[in-house]
Amino acid sequence: MRLIRCHIENFGKLSDVTIDFDKNINCINEENGWGKTTLASFIKVMFYGFENETKRDNIAKERFIYKPWQAGAYGGQLTFEENGNTYTIERIFGEKKSADTYKLINADTKLERKKLKDNIGEELFGIDLEAFKNTVFVGQQDCQLEVKPDMSAKLTDKAEVTSDLSNFEKIIQKIKDEYNSLSYNKNSVLPKLRDEISFLTVEISKKERIESELNEANENIKATKINKLAIEEKINEIADKQKKIQEVINNADKKKEYERKQKDISLEESELEELKKSIPDKKLEVSKLNEEINKANDYKYKNKSLEEMKLTSIEVGNLEKLKALFVNGVPSNTELEEIESDIKKYNEVSALKYNSVLSSEENIKWEQLKAKYKERLPETSEVEGLMRNWEDVKSLKSNVSNKNAEVTAYNNTKSNKKNSISYMLWGIAAVAIVVAIISLAVIKLPIVGLVSGAFAVVMAVLGFVLSSNKNNDELETKIANLNLEINTANETIEKLDAKVRAFLSEFNYGEFYTDDSITHALDEVNRELIQYQSFKNRKGQENSIVNDDNLELGKNIVRKLSNYYNDISEDLFEKTLYSLKSDCTEYNRLNDKQLRYENNKQSLDNIKNELLSFNDEYNLNLELNQNYVDELYRLEKNIIKYNEIEKRVIEKREELHSFEEVNDMEALMTVDANAAEKVQEYANQNNALYEKRDALINSLHVYQKTSDELSEKLDEIEKKELELESKTELYKESIFRDEILKSTEKYLEEAKQNYLKKYSNPIKEAFDSYYSILTNDDSKKYEIDAKLEIQLIEQGTSHNIAHLSAGYSDMVGLCRRLAMIDAMYTQEKPFLIFDDPFVNLDEDKIQGGKNFLKKISEKYQIIYFTCHDSRVIEN
Repeated sequence: MRLIRCHIENFGKLSDVTIDFDKNINCINEENGWGKTTLASFIKVMFYGFENETKRDNIAKERFIYKPWQAGAYGGQLTFEENGNTYTIERIFGEKKSADTYKLINADTKLERKKLKDNIGEELFGIDLEAFKNTVFVGQQDCQLEVKPDMSAKLTDKAEVTSDLSNFEKIIQKIKDEYNSLSYNKNSVLPKLRDEISFLTVEISKKERIESELNEANENIKATKINKLAIEEKINEIADKQKKIQEVINNADKKKEYERKQKDISLEESELEELKKSIPDKKLEVSKLNEEINKANDYKYKNKSLEEMKLTSIEVGNLEKLKALFVNGVPSNTELEEIESDIKKYNEVSALKYNSVLSSEENIKWEQLKAKYKERLPETSEVEGLMRNWEDVKSLKSNVSNKNAEVTAYNNTKSNKKNSISYMLWGIAAVAIVVAIISLAVIKLPIVGLVSGAFAVVMAVLGFVLSSNKNNDELETKIANLNLEINTANETIEKLDAKVRAFLSEFNYGEFYTDDSITHALDEVNRELIQYQSFKNRKGQENSIVNDDNLELGKNIVRKLSNYYNDISEDLFEKTLYSLKSDCTEYNRLNDKQLRYENNKQSLDNIKNELLSFNDEYNLNLELNQNYVDELYRLEKNIIKYNEIEKRVIEKREELHSFEEVNDMEALMTVDANAAEKVQEYANQNNALYEKRDALINSLHVYQKTSDELSEKLDEIEKKELELESKTELYKESIFRDEILKSTEKYLEEAKQNYLKKYSNPIKEAFDSYYSILTNDDSKKYEIDAKLEIQLIEQGTSHNIAHLSAGYSDMVGLCRRLAMIDAMYTQEKPFLIFDDPFVNLDEDKIQGGKNFLKKISEKYQIIYFTCHDSRVIEN
């Protein structure tokens, strides 16, 4: 079996990596951190999937460790050849195993194989992942070999060997677990059974004593029940006597009750006679009276409100004036809105006309501007261009001043002054820089700051020039260049200056002596041009306004307002409209108030007539004054009370009649004078008997509780007798099973050792051959026992290889691995992965390692990773 190609989409730090494998040695020499171990893990994961999937900590999960460092699909493809067939494994990994996709495709037929195991490596190599890592996959710093059950099974996987031998280690472990659970610690079966049997024996020995106590408790229960029965018979006899005497006492109580009922009826009837004097003779229903009370309250409220609704004398006068004003009708809201709209239009046209007409001062200025610009009216863009030209002039003048300073400095340098002058100039430059910083950042004087900065630059340059050793020719060249620049700038200044002054002279601005005065003059020209255009536009609007329509609109407004007011003035249109609206509002308010007053007065008269009619109907003789409602409430209360008492009297008479029918009235008059004394005597006798009976009941409960508890204990002992019998039998069986398990383990171990001995010799021969190639040293002797463990033989004594140095320990481990692989795979050989296995070898042993890999590459395909040129193997 060999690898053909792998392509990694994304796995750990590796991304879009493709490798074609040679059938012999594939040496991958890359520096640390390239991803060699990641590539080796990718090959392992493609066959077996990720390790530690069930771990809680992500750091321990391979799926988390190799999660791509960049975006993209997590996984790749691996193509290999097995038994002459070529296959491609495709795996794409998700966040969890359930999200993974996995395919195995036959590269020749392009058909996908179904019903795959996730760890296809077990099917291909015949071993699980742990065995794979102990043989075919040699990880970094992991050359040692631990014999796993799958490796032993692979060694003995012949036709004549049963499948049970492959599971030998599991069977042995199960046997050990079983007999350990029987006898090897205090929690094992046998010690626990011994303790339980001892405990049960002690508990069962209490049975005879408990049976005796139970018989005694049952005899006490029997005697107590007989005594209790005798006392209860006496209690029943006294109860009969009490019943008879109680009937006599009850008759006396019923007589008192009868007399009380008669007295209650007499009192209620007296109260009825008194109430009847305060209510009408004609029956008046409470509901009818409530209606009248509501009317009375309504009358009282409306009578009070009516006075508030009545117009005052001032309001009466105002209403009369407004009626005269609106003799032809009150204008509607629509009419008022039309008048308001007309006034708004009239005012807008008037305002437009007013704003378009120039004032006397503006007319004077307009005439002056027309005269000034009669010959030519310059464009605004022309003036703005001249303003920019003048700014250029000021900037050029500043540059010329700076360059003249530089020329002066260079001329001073030519006179060979001492270096002390340079130091002085640098000092002056430093002071100028400080002044510039303070001016710009602290006191906010930008012009002073810029001038100081420029002066500092000049002084610094001059100081540098003076301190240098450049010859006079170089200085002459610089001075000539500066003079040429100065002359060019002066020519430009002269030309622009003449252009600006000529423009200002054209419009009679006279002579100018400062740069700022020219700037002011140009600003003045620009303002005048803007003002000229504004006056010109307003003159055009003044002539375009139509006056006839506005005059007609004003007449229409006057005509509408004259329906209500005289002497309408155009400038008071809005004020007159406001007065009209206010008068309309006030008229409507006063008119509505007058109507409400009249309507309420009519309603109040109707209610008053109804109340007087009610008064006459029931002959109440009540005056319709402020106390009328209270009198009606008092009448309602008396009627309700009368009805309630009348109802109670009727009910009590019916109750008295029923009492007379169900009772023997003659017997009620007979009373036994000694009945009360007999009742007390019987009660005392009864109390004494009840105390005795209660004492017997308590005793009976105690005896019964004791009996129940003892019965439960006997039941428990019977259960424990059965449990003792069962555990004794189980104990005997467990002892026998323990002996059988230990004997079975012993015989199976002996059988395995005897069987594996025939494979140890071929493995030992292969180990010696590989060890000789790797170390070129036959002086050390090693033995392989039946468990396939390696022992070093020195001076006739065996030693564990764990005591060897790291280098020798790795070499022994590698040889042992290859010997095991030779024995495990006698037919088709697997590929082998070595992740830098020689890092612990000395330099003189590395060549042996290279020879070792070249030798085994004759039978196996080798995937070899290293990070150092000294360990590289040429194919």
